[in-house]
Amino acid sequence: MLKTIWDWFQINSAGLGVVLSLLGFVVVFLQLRKTRRAAEASKVAANRTLYAISQIDTASDLASLKERLKGLQSSIRASRFEVAYNEAQSIREGFHQLRNRKGFESEEGQVELQTMVTFLRKLQDHLERKTQDAEYQLPVRFISANLSDHATKISGWIEQRRFELGGKSDV
Repeated sequence: MLKTIWDWFQINSAGLGVVLSLLGFVVVFLQLRKTRRAAEASKVAANRTLYAISQIDTASDLASLKERLKGLQSSIRASRFEVAYNEAQSIREGFHQLRNRKGFESEEGQVELQTMVTFLRKLQDHLERKTQDAEYQLPVRFISANLSDHATKISGWIEQRRFELGGKSDV
């Protein structure tokens, strides 16, 4: 019986080899499709993660700028003009960094950032004049109101980032 099976196998081995090769090819093809789908899913997940990190990083930077604007406001109210001058410069740099971030590339976003940067530049001019001339009357109410308005605008941006992060289903 074993001899019969062996003889049959030797006679039909060429056809069986072709069948086994085809079966192997099908298995490899199915595994490749499965691997490709997994790689595509991985890429989508990585892109979503990068988007989330970017949004969180921007929201964190915005929150920091908002708090620093409040500190700047406090420094001006406390007549610490040199400190306020340096902080205004640092905050301006922070707003410059936002220009290339996602969500600020629109014309409206650029204009809003430029408005804040320009205000801070003018504020630095006022602070410099005040440190050089004790008689110069710093428009504290105007400055404080603008700083508050900018902080409020930033709060809106932070919330927008949170909403976009929580509300996005596809990136």
